[in-house]
Amino acid sequence: MENVELIDDVLVEPIISYSKRHGLTKLYHPNPKIVLQRMELYRGLKILDVGCGTGVLLYAIAKLIGTCELHGIDVNENAIRRAQKRASAKIEFRVADAARLPFTNDYFDYTICSNAFYYFKNKNRALIEINRVLKPGGRALILEGIGRMDYKQKLDKIMRQSPFIKFSRKFIERTAILQKSYLISAVK
Repeated sequence: MENVELIDDVLVEPIISYSKRHGLTKLYHPNPKIVLQRMELYRGLKILDVGCGTGVLLYAIAKLIGTCELHGIDVNENAIRRAQKRASAKIEFRVADAARLPFTNDYFDYTICSNAFYYFKNKNRALIEINRVLKPGGRALILEGIGRMDYKQKLDKIMRQSPFIKFSRKFIERTAILQKSYLISAVK
């Protein structure tokens, strides 16, 4: 069996596959809206959601703070198409890779990445790009579900090698059933 992980002696890949097919993402993915509690939201912000999927988090931000500039990128064309169908004039969605962000340097106040970082093929390059598009003083927030401590250790190592000088990482309130919610906050 390829792509099978063990967490507490449970075969995870078949469970993840089943849960995604049946809309049971709460088993593994922390609720992305807990990122909002860690943000200082105000009008005029420029926010990028890296790995935005169908844009759920961006829609929540748009509801909270009317006037702002919101962008979402994802490599999944179908997810972006679904996001664009619901899109308001406030949110721009694009198909793009986190390792090659199609934005100018020092542009965003926040970059957020919720439940997507695990899937990035080149995590180090993605962090370089996230840092590049952040304004000086801008913040990156990365939320991941952690089921295995070796993934947490790998994630911590990647952050130590990243261009971010100041970052914190911690477990926060658990919002996924089978995984802990792990939040990384980095300032450029």
